[in-house]
Amino acid sequence: MELGGNCWCDLIRISCMRPHPKGLHVDPLLVEIAAFLAGIRLANDLNFKCVMFEGDCEVSGKSIKGPLTDVSWEARILALDRKSLLQQVHVWDFEIIQRSANTGAHNLAKWCSTSNLFVSVPVPVPVPVISYSLRSRF
Repeated sequence: MELGGNCWCDLIRISCMRPHPKGLHVDPLLVEIAAFLAGIRLANDLNFKCVMFEGDCEVSGKSIKGPLTDVSWEARILALDRKSLLQQVHVWDFEIIQRSANTGAHNLAKWCSTSNLFVSVPVPVPVPVISYSLRSRF
């Protein structure tokens, strides 16, 4: 099972891909890039001008600013869409975080997956806390 998620100020969007019923393999990088792409779309929909993206997939993170090497053609197509959509965000950055620091998001995604949910989960995080974090990085 592959998991991906996005967290924005007061919203976490979870997406899960269950194993293919015919046993076909789903590339984990596709899921990571698709989750990132959904996050960019959400940032654009909410008209965010300054966004800090975080993820624990080093290959996905490095392919944002660098060349698209050693990825499948499916991942390459999604990554090119991602680069195109990022041009609509005025100021953005991506930080690779340790997978161990991402356990809360991972556990929430696993719970949504086992509950067969594709949801947006409201999270009571005060906007000034997020704004402070973003201001300190840019």
